[in-house]
Amino acid sequence: MADSLKIVLVEPGSEFAETGCDILSKQTPSLGLVSIATYLNKHGFSARVFDQQVGHRGKDPFPTFLKAFSPQVVGIQAYSYNLETAYQTAKLVRSIIPSTRILLGGVHPSVQPYETLQGCTEVDVVVIGEGEETLLEYCQSILDKTNIPIPGIINRDDNQFVLRPFIENLDFLPFPDWGILNYTMYHKAYSEGFQKMETLVPISSSRGCGQGCSYCVTGWLGNKIRMRSPESVVQEIVQNYDKGFRFFYFTDPNFLFNKNRVERICDLLHETIFTQRRGRIYWKCQSRACFADQKLFRKMRMNGCELIFFGIESGNDEVLRQNKPNQTREMVINGVLAARQAGLKVRGSFILGLPFDTKQSMEETLQFSQDLQLDGSTFHVLDIYPGTGLSKLLQKSPHWGGLTILEGGKFSRGTSQVQVNDATSEDIEEIRSRAIYQNFKQDASRIRKNLTELRYYLDHDKNTFQRILKDRMREISLPCKEGI
Repeated sequence: MADSLKIVLVEPGSEFAETGCDILSKQTPSLGLVSIATYLNKHGFSARVFDQQVGHRGKDPFPTFLKAFSPQVVGIQAYSYNLETAYQTAKLVRSIIPSTRILLGGVHPSVQPYETLQGCTEVDVVVIGEGEETLLEYCQSILDKTNIPIPGIINRDDNQFVLRPFIENLDFLPFPDWGILNYTMYHKAYSEGFQKMETLVPISSSRGCGQGCSYCVTGWLGNKIRMRSPESVVQEIVQNYDKGFRFFYFTDPNFLFNKNRVERICDLLHETIFTQRRGRIYWKCQSRACFADQKLFRKMRMNGCELIFFGIESGNDEVLRQNKPNQTREMVINGVLAARQAGLKVRGSFILGLPFDTKQSMEETLQFSQDLQLDGSTFHVLDIYPGTGLSKLLQKSPHWGGLTILEGGKFSRGTSQVQVNDATSEDIEEIRSRAIYQNFKQDASRIRKNLTELRYYLDHDKNTFQRILKDRMREISLPCKEGI
């Protein structure tokens, strides 16, 4: 009977990242939505994922899909930066299928559930936290026509709700079924190992984070790291390898958190891919610099790791102490050096306008990024998301760290919504422009990657090619116009 209930999970709108994020082509589907849909299908339901953010060639195909599929439940993923877009999708769904149940889930609804419901009358339900078990129980309750409270669900008329415990045994979940959607709609990514564009597959080997960075929403998936077993992780990679995939990205914010587990993953990859199948894969991961280990990095490199991404954020120790606990400039320097000596490429991210930042400290960050000689850097301005430690601190102390929130600001990572101490919003954006320009000049490997990327898009998607070319030229020319 379950197959009589149809569910579609939606990535809303045409933009998949904040404006100014310097990412122009979407390379992977939503791992969360595909995981939930896979779980529902395993239990007999008919779940699909529709990504509004890819495959556009003029007319939006989503209304036609809705009419043809006619789902009884529509779940929409929402972040703080695209909440209004999620609302627009909810209104569109309601206008096409008035009787359907509309759910909003994701980071923003999880940290501000009641505000999310108040913002859009078309939304019936908010899903808090992980969605697999919650959506399964919700869909089953529709079939059974029961009206009992479901942990993790808030209906419009609920005055209180029950939180669902986090899934402790992640090995219990089925591997994401990428056949739920058309993976060919997603753009390929540049592989340093293969030195060409490859289809990129995301792998989540853990959930949660307990590091307590001020600017990050950690609590919505738990304040501790829940890890899958190495056997489960490698089994998923092998399954994808046997389907023809060769390039993988670990989405975990702290992949190196448990070094013994990473070593075991490497051993299993060597046994199953490199020895038994006589094949090769490449993969990349991200972590904090404090977990760096040159011996481990060498083992990772020998078993397919080509790149590690560090969240560096600042080149000033006081700014780091206040915003990114347990990380110092020295840790970053040692981590980058250890990775490079092991043969790994190293990328880093920086945030400008953090609490306790000044014009001088941001100049230190810019110089630090150059001194590290990274293989690529991203520079963002501070966004203050609901649910972050910083948003809670500012509720108690509105100018903590010298921050002043500007009226009319929006989440963009490229346009500053704050000023901090002696740095105006214009100062923050100007430093970011210089950082992007200097990073572009410094990074020869990025230029090679961009040439490969441009050639790929010229062959496959001329609209994206024109957009990327325009953006690359902007990165070069915009600072020059400012006299830099």
